[in-house]
Amino acid sequence: MLLLSRINIDFLFLIEHEDREAETVRRLCSGLRKGGYSTVTLSIPFHSHKFGRYVPKVVVFPFAIGQDTWRLSYFMQARYSQTRLVSLSWEQYLSKANLSFKKPRGHVVTRDLYHLAWIPEYKDFLTESGVDSKLISVIGSPNTELLNDKLSNMSLDDKRQSLGL
Repeated sequence: MLLLSRINIDFLFLIEHEDREAETVRRLCSGLRKGGYSTVTLSIPFHSHKFGRYVPKVVVFPFAIGQDTWRLSYFMQARYSQTRLVSLSWEQYLSKANLSFKKPRGHVVTRDLYHLAWIPEYKDFLTESGVDSKLISVIGSPNTELLNDKLSNMSLDDKRQSLGL
């Protein structure tokens, strides 16, 4: 039986939707690497078989609503007991139809996992749902920052053309 040695890294980013998350995660990883941190990005649907190769200090999930999901429960194993868990909370759009579904569930999600909120109202939703407020940071929307950067590098004509004007 071939045993692979585990690789110690600082940050393991998990992405679910390439088109929604990858560019922002790449930017985050680039900034972290410039700061001297090691990063690895894995796709949840395509690279879950590689999770066990790494011993990360921090695992960053695209979102984490309940601790019973396999991707979160995987990192609740004893060998990850010193690993910090963070949710980028990509699923922040709330409506009456999805409030109960998006309500955080389980001790790990409400007491151990760090949550990144785009707006104060989402932080309020998390705290009202039982998440410890010390585990929530309001950071603004990473997509807005990405869009602003892209638009600032475009000429007015290019902006009009991309909007079909």
